[in-house]
Amino acid sequence: AARLGAVFCLLHHQTTASTLAAIARKIEPMIAVFDDRTIALSPLLSPSVTVRRLADLAFDDAAANALEEVAIRGEDLACLIFTSGSTGEPRGVMVRHRNIAFTTRAIQERLGYMATDVVGLFLPLSFDYGLYQAFLAVNAGAALAVHRPESTGPGFLSLVARRGITVLPLMPGLVAGALKLLRRKTTPLPLLRAVTSTGEHLSAEDAEDLSRFLPDLKVFSMYGLTECKRVSILLPDERETRRGSVGTVSYTHLRAH
Repeated sequence: AARLGAVFCLLHHQTTASTLAAIARKIEPMIAVFDDRTIALSPLLSPSVTVRRLADLAFDDAAANALEEVAIRGEDLACLIFTSGSTGEPRGVMVRHRNIAFTTRAIQERLGYMATDVVGLFLPLSFDYGLYQAFLAVNAGAALAVHRPESTGPGFLSLVARRGITVLPLMPGLVAGALKLLRRKTTPLPLLRAVTSTGEHLSAEDAEDLSRFLPDLKVFSMYGLTECKRVSILLPDERETRRGSVGTVSYTHLRAH
């Protein structure tokens, strides 16, 4: 879609009928793609919308390479990312191509994804944290291993090991789940080198417990908003002096000023 100069909007598969109808009224889509779990919602859309089943679409490198080159400017709209709606009705954040390029480079400077990495994506692509894993992987030349969010059950860490995942973006709830699994049975994860966390506050205790079970692991605590992605990223070697923080300025320091 981006290569064609089209604007895309990804929605979570658990989006309710009322939310889908509200979003559709706002963005007025021309094409809507549903999977087998969500196709029943398609009648909610206007008859003018072309509806396609994901299973009926074919994707291959030859077709992608045959796409006509389109002149895209940095200020052109690339996608719409809807907020979670935790403080009200979900809002569509307008993300331009230059926004994606800038924030991807800025995040990459702190996280340092490598071409040899396999990034394990267990977060929904409708979530900006999940979507940007695709941009970061492309930027670094890394591989992206995409899994359904429900794959984070009892076999989660075994799956991480089998897929050779080296970078694992998580939310604090998933970190807590991973720690429960590690306490029950130590799972060898020799390739996993980094875990990132955002969305909620990652406690210093959970970050330290991860490092205790996996001594070579680097844990990056992050903070951000859908509107501007990552605002702050705490590097692993800053954790000891900035305990409980997600940046280089501590809460105590802010209160003092």
